Amino acid sequence: MARYNVKQSDGSVVTIDSDDDDQSKSKDVKMGLGIFALIWMLLGIAAFVTSIVCWAKRPEKLGANIGMFFVALFLGPLYWIIMPFAVSGGGYCRSSATQSSRRSSRK
Repeated sequence: MARYNVKQSDGSVVTIDSDDDDQSKSKDVKMGLGIFALIWMLLGIAAFVTSIVCWAKRPEKLGANIGMFFVALFLGPLYWIIMPFAVSGGGYCRSSATQSSRRSSRK
């Protein structure tokens, strides 16, 4: 443990323990990274499960299913950012019944 005596402008001397501050900062950083990693992992698992469920809903959309499966597998939580674009663009993760009812209501 390193102790430093620092002379202030009024002439008084203050002793500072640098290791204590570094250790508490290190613990805070480790705790923050641990929480971030846990959230990332949980959202990644949810994305993976969702991609499997979506594959079961629309097995005929093979290209979109495989692409979003790999997005969920490798990018984890970023799946939730990309998914709305895939849903609106190509009908990814919509059941066939939902698609046909939307088409018939437009006519």
